[in-house]
Amino acid sequence: MDSALGSFSREDTGAHPSLSQSGFESIQFKIASWIERGCGSGDITWDTEEVRDVKLSRLPFAYGACKLVYVVMIDGKRWVAKRYAVIPEGGFRSDVPDVNAITRNLPISKNASHPQSEFRVQKSGSYFLDEFYKLARKNGATVSKGNFQFPWA
Repeated sequence: MDSALGSFSREDTGAHPSLSQSGFESIQFKIASWIERGCGSGDITWDTEEVRDVKLSRLPFAYGACKLVYVVMIDGKRWVAKRYAVIPEGGFRSDVPDVNAITRNLPISKNASHPQSEFRVQKSGSYFLDEFYKLARKNGATVSKGNFQFPWA
């Protein structure tokens, strides 16, 4: 498995773990299937029976403007799980120990649509990058893999 799109839900009781209780919790993770249609496009289907018992970190290790990022352990390998949420304007204060407690969860159906859109973009980008490298090799072009610095930077 080089990438996975999964879905999980858990009852939000309002009782969020403190840092002293941080760690992992066991959840079931339903894995979606990607059906390639060609040229970087495809379909995501949830009509699979693939469900895995995984460990999900209780607290996020990173966050962005609209998502929290958690560690998920699948078959002994570390992955990331993203949850979209309403994050307070300006981000989090450093003295707030539990970011889960101050975010508002999005409904699961809305939450699921965001990672699916992100997954589609990643699959499309991966396809076009692969095509770029194939065309470069075919034409004998050298592609730099080092850090490029703009002359004006």
